[in-house]
Amino acid sequence: MKRKEAAFKGYKYLSFINMGFICSILCSVVLFTKQIVIGPFVFNGGLITYPITYFFCDTIAEVYGYREARLSNWSVIIWANFFSLATTIIIRLQSPSGFFHNDSALKQVLGYDWRFVLAGSIAFIVAAFMTSFIVSKMKIMLSGRFFVIRYILSVGTGELIDTVLVFSIGLIGILTLKEIVIIIANAYLYKILFAVLLAKPADWITKFLKKKENCDVFDNGISYSPFNLKG
Repeated sequence: MKRKEAAFKGYKYLSFINMGFICSILCSVVLFTKQIVIGPFVFNGGLITYPITYFFCDTIAEVYGYREARLSNWSVIIWANFFSLATTIIIRLQSPSGFFHNDSALKQVLGYDWRFVLAGSIAFIVAAFMTSFIVSKMKIMLSGRFFVIRYILSVGTGELIDTVLVFSIGLIGILTLKEIVIIIANAYLYKILFAVLLAKPADWITKFLKKKENCDVFDNGISYSPFNLKG
């Protein structure tokens, strides 16, 4: 199987893509508390930006390979949790009296429920690595062809795992099973539609990156363990 990589890891665009990856998940963390109604559907604002994280996840795995995707996935989850922890601590510190009156607003927006932070972390870790794995493995099986199909299949699988885990862990004991199932179904419907809409743009961008980076990695013989950062 052909394996084409840059002669050295002086990638031009990988840092920029990783920044977008982290930015998209931080936007989702902040906007999670905003509730939105579109027609009969009710969901939180984070769902608008969250599917973009899988766009970056698949793009990195497709162009730069699973090993780079593995590092990116861990970087995203580490910095997202750092953001949540830092904001949780700082907004609870004493503010100067007399002229600062926004504590309650900050706590309402950024005072995260750590049950949901834990649920989101577990869900993202499982789903992101599953998405990267599917893109990588199917790329080898299909000799690099049919990225649009591989993208939709991988994101659809990852988003299903993510949605079921985050809402199940976060809402069990708070809502009824029926209410949780409805929320999961609505959220997943939106996410899968978003995946279909992004599939062709993702195809164009991966082709552009492969050409500009002179890089099109096939992950033959590597370790797919999320915890093996060397293989």
